[in-house]
Amino acid sequence: MCFKFIDEDGKFIYFVGFEVEELDAVPYGAAGKRIPPLTYAMATHVGPPAETLGQTLDYVYGEWFLNSTY
Repeated sequence: MCFKFIDEDGKFIYFVGFEVEELDAVPYGAAGKRIPPLTYAMATHVGPPAETLGQTLDYVYGEWFLNSTY
């Protein structure tokens, strides 16, 4: 399941997702999507999203991704 975030110009910014057992378990207002097996990165955010999600994204895109082989 994921929540997509689009800026005012319609550009994709990022998405937040989490695993559900079945797509029938997706809460109202969220989108369910099956993701096929492939290579992807997964990061866990801890803390209140409104206040600290930016710090998690800064780390993922500004440190981890730049220092990875991807």
